[in-house]
Amino acid sequence: MPRNFFMPALLFAWLLPTVYAADQAEAPATYELHEWGVFMVPRNAAWANLDMKGEWSSMPKEFYGRLPQRDLPYRGPVAKPVIYFHAEKPVALKLTIRFADGMPTIWWPAAERPVFSGMELKEDRSVLEFAPQLIKRNEKVLGSPAAANPRKLEVPAGHWVETLRAVQASEVFCAGGWGHIGTSWDTERFIYYDGLMKPPATPGVDRQGARIVLDVPGSEIWQDVLLLERNAGKISVAENWGGWDAALEAGAGRHEIFTLKISDEAGLKNIAKELAKRLAAAGLNKDEADALVKVWEEGIFKQDGLTLLYRVPQATYDKWLPLKAEPAPTKTVRIGLVLQRHLEPELDARVEALIKKLNAEKFEERNAAEKELLQIGGAAFPMLDKGTKSEDAEVAAHCQALLKALDARPLLEKKAPAEK
Repeated sequence: MPRNFFMPALLFAWLLPTVYAADQAEAPATYELHEWGVFMVPRNAAWANLDMKGEWSSMPKEFYGRLPQRDLPYRGPVAKPVIYFHAEKPVALKLTIRFADGMPTIWWPAAERPVFSGMELKEDRSVLEFAPQLIKRNEKVLGSPAAANPRKLEVPAGHWVETLRAVQASEVFCAGGWGHIGTSWDTERFIYYDGLMKPPATPGVDRQGARIVLDVPGSEIWQDVLLLERNAGKISVAENWGGWDAALEAGAGRHEIFTLKISDEAGLKNIAKELAKRLAAAGLNKDEADALVKVWEEGIFKQDGLTLLYRVPQATYDKWLPLKAEPAPTKTVRIGLVLQRHLEPELDARVEALIKKLNAEKFEERNAAEKELLQIGGAAFPMLDKGTKSEDAEVAAHCQALLKALDARPLLEKKAPAEK
């Protein structure tokens, strides 16, 4: 092979984005940007960030990212913000997302910032910046990044990435950071990112028979409010005076009363369909709304305990995660859902009872208690932490082992990995 073979190839790959971007500058950009994200709120600050192992373990190894250091102030998880583009013509963009109070941890495809070069650069840790090139889905454009043999992420059948790819959106091509130096591209149907930020406030919860009383905190408006509970196989759905049409004006000490009504799995499926309809009415395309509900079906509708879900206005989303796209889209839709699980006021007493069973004589009983505590997840952390100080050595040891299984802090303490 000639010595100078690599130089023309490298030069072609280096110049390709410049040539492509210059070609697109002749026509004004006409595209829409649609985004959705789910903001998960811990039941209390003691176990913030401790329930992320399952979320992180679902990420393909090719995803880019860095884990934050433990010296950050209290943060909660932001789950699967996904951005779709709908472009009429090929266009090159600069997309900047800033975490107003937090930082990104994982993303796909490649980003321009943050970048790595053996060590993490000293830079604004709150910023995530992409330089996507958009092509209409399945369109062949001469001189586009598609000609550079882009890398496509391989995922197992049934993975949530497959669900997101089913949306009819533009193809996205990204070459980012010094790790790529313009010589290779990633291709995807969306931009995905995740991170940690200051979570919305948790409401106070009281149970009065079949009624749930919420003390609505903060200053944000709650839209499309859903409150449901799964307990020992029984499903209950709460409706207030307006049901799904409710728009609750939040405020410290404001009481909202929901009455629980028995439902079933068929009823939940109808509620999921209604949620998709309301997300579409709020601005998402139908297939985008369907993808959101499918990805989050397990997390919203199949978790034990008392679950609260509501949508925040786009202005609130913009405040939490300011976004700037250049050139600007003709339309921007950003849908933010807040998800709070295990709000039931009896949770601590339930966890305490399970901890007592960790020294039961029968193995089956001990094993069942462990499984139930693991299923509760990070919400059990405060009581398990207390259990490690138990005078019963067996209970203390079991609690320590369960904490190790649930605690994500060792991951948070690791050095930031090099960008893949």
